[in-house]
Amino acid sequence: MLIGHPNEDPIKQELVQLTESHTKFEQESKIKLEKALIDCADANSRSKSLECSLQIAQDELKRFNEQNEQQKEDIQQLVQSVDEQRSLISDIEIQLRDSQTRCTDIEIEKQRIQNDFDEYYQRTHHLEEL
Repeated sequence: MLIGHPNEDPIKQELVQLTESHTKFEQESKIKLEKALIDCADANSRSKSLECSLQIAQDELKRFNEQNEQQKEDIQQLVQSVDEQRSLISDIEIQLRDSQTRCTDIEIEKQRIQNDFDEYYQRTHHLEEL
C-alpha cells in the first residue's frame, strides 16, 4: 500500500473548499450579473419611456406655442378691426352731427323764409286794403 503524503488530506480538503467556494462565487456572481442585466434592461426601458414622454410633451408644448401665436395674431387682427370700426363710427358720428347742424340751419332758414313770406303777405294784404 502506498503511503500518501502527510499533508495530502488537508490539501485535498482545502482544494475541495476552494472549488466549492469558487463554484459558490461563480453562482453568486452569475445571479448578480443577471440581476444587473435585468436592472439595466429596466433602466433602458424606463429611459426610452421617459424619452417618449418627453417627446410627446415637447410636441404638445410646440403645438400650444403655435396655437398661442395664432391666437395672438387673431387677437391683433380683432383689435385692428375694432379700431377700424371705432374710426368708422367716429366718422359717422361726425357726419351725423354735421347733418343735424345742417338740418337745424335749414329749419332756421325755412322759418326765416316763412316769416319773410308771412311779412310779405301781410304787407301785400295791407297794401290791397289801402
